[in-house]
Amino acid sequence: MNRIFQKIINEGRQPLEYEVYQFFEEEGLKFPEYYVFSDLEDLESKLGDMPDTKYACKVMSPKILHKSDLKAVKLNVHKDELPAVFFDLKKRFETLDFNSVLIVPMADDGVELLVGSTKDPTFGTITVFGVGGTLVEILKDVTFGTSPLSMSDAELMIDSIKNQDLLNGPRGLPATNRRELAEFLVTVSTISNKYEGVISEIDINPLRVTDKGLIPLDARVIFTSDLSKVQL
Repeated sequence: MNRIFQKIINEGRQPLEYEVYQFFEEEGLKFPEYYVFSDLEDLESKLGDMPDTKYACKVMSPKILHKSDLKAVKLNVHKDELPAVFFDLKKRFETLDFNSVLIVPMADDGVELLVGSTKDPTFGTITVFGVGGTLVEILKDVTFGTSPLSMSDAELMIDSIKNQDLLNGPRGLPATNRRELAEFLVTVSTISNKYEGVISEIDINPLRVTDKGLIPLDARVIFTSDLSKVQL
């Protein structure tokens, strides 16, 4: 059992987003540099070491599943504005079991994809791939494969979505490195298969295609509903 998830399961709760990042990194997925602060003094003490750029700030709380709906996310926050934004977010969400604020540098523009896994009553754990971000509900362009995937399985999934032009660098945006994407799919499918008794759902959306490679901008893991049956 992964040490991070073992601790969370012992506490009988679902993982926070930054804990999902930590889990995935230990399991072989790359995530952008990120910072987690639970108090203003800690943030201010480390502010000088953070890059002079713009950031996304997200409230971490076990009671907040859809952060955008509650306006628990602030985008394009300059480094100098971080203390004021942190103070505002903590004040507004203290009554919702405020844990911390996850701070991530804003990513370059690019096509947004989704990668994840879910449970199917017939086929078991399956991997999901498709167009993500704001287009996910509009295009509904997704494909599925049984976990764990081989590289050829992942490549077939990539080739199976209808909007292939989105992968080829539309309107000057970076083209998708299909091998890197296939390896990402294989890793997610391996993780979902390895933890099939623990993880009910994985949702990495959006996964942005940039000149620097694939960058996960949001990640969620949902544990099985009956944690009492999980063997640690």
